[in-house]
Amino acid sequence: MNDDNSPAAILRKRLYWHSRRGMWELDLLLIPFLEQRFDHLCEADQLAYQQLIEGEDQDLCVANASRVA
Repeated sequence: MNDDNSPAAILRKRLYWHSRRGMWELDLLLIPFLEQRFDHLCEADQLAYQQLIEGEDQDLCVANASRVA
């Protein structure tokens, strides 16, 4: 278990928890992105991700489907 209580670690844990969604399709998209890419984003893009995951599952799924189509 990781006992890191730094602000960055706390934010990361919160983001991971909020990236876990009720829709499996979103879990497959968001969690790997968080684990593999989030740390490499600029501050503005990290904030955009945080705002994105505040959305409802259905809205995120529709936005992703329309982006892919």
